[in-house]
Amino acid sequence: MKNALEVVNLFYEATNIKRDVKAIAELVAADMAFVGPVMQTAGAREYLALLEMFLPTHVETRIRKQFEAGDDVCSIYDLVQRTPTGEQITVVVADWIRVVNGKVAEQRIYYDPREFVKAYAAQLGGAAGVLCERAE
Repeated sequence: MKNALEVVNLFYEATNIKRDVKAIAELVAADMAFVGPVMQTAGAREYLALLEMFLPTHVETRIRKQFEAGDDVCSIYDLVQRTPTGEQITVVVADWIRVVNGKVAEQRIYYDPREFVKAYAAQLGGAAGVLCERAE
């Protein structure tokens, strides 16, 4: 069985390089939980649906640093996304992933959401305005 860091890097490869939802599905637990400052999902199905929405806008991820402690991996990276207007935004993300039985069981990301929320306001619906007000 692969260690946590190997699983996380396979997950990043499937997400960031291949952009392959089927490959990602093989790496996440059925009850995978995702928590971020703008969105949250419960279960692999919700998570994969979220990825299908945002993977087409993904430009690149530049890993700055990774730390592994048992089943936990923390990665610090620059996330570059193409916005609906065609511009690019770069968000610095701290990504904490917990691996259980060789699968991503939990992902928690931390970043300043203001630029992201403004760029994707139409897709986020009414929650975007509330999030921008809270963040400012």
